[in-house]
Amino acid sequence: MTVRRTQQHRPALLEAWFELQPPAAQPTLRGLHMLVLTASPTLAVSIKWGHAVYSHSGHHLLALIPHSDHANLQVYNGAQLQDAFPELTGSGKGMRHWKQRYGTPLEAGRITALVAASVEHAAA
Repeated sequence: MTVRRTQQHRPALLEAWFELQPPAAQPTLRGLHMLVLTASPTLAVSIKWGHAVYSHSGHHLLALIPHSDHANLQVYNGAQLQDAFPELTGSGKGMRHWKQRYGTPLEAGRITALVAASVEHAAA
């Protein structure tokens, strides 16, 4: 019998992903996740390549990438947003990163604005 993943299974898979992260990283990752969904509740969340990936209309927009001392909120269309968000790091054609050190306060206003801008740019 083939078992298909449905919407019902995704919250459990995402929760398992959070639980697999180091304890010191979990509050930051969960906080970033909540800010992403606050800014754009319609984003689809999946686990791909070992990371939480947020998609809009079938296109990847954002991802949470844990590292040893920080998490990156990866913004796939970040290069187009860098003028408005100079705190983004990275180089190349498209992707940029919001670097969030574990245990430091989240800049909720800037992060939600970044997510909203990414979604708006993707929808244009």
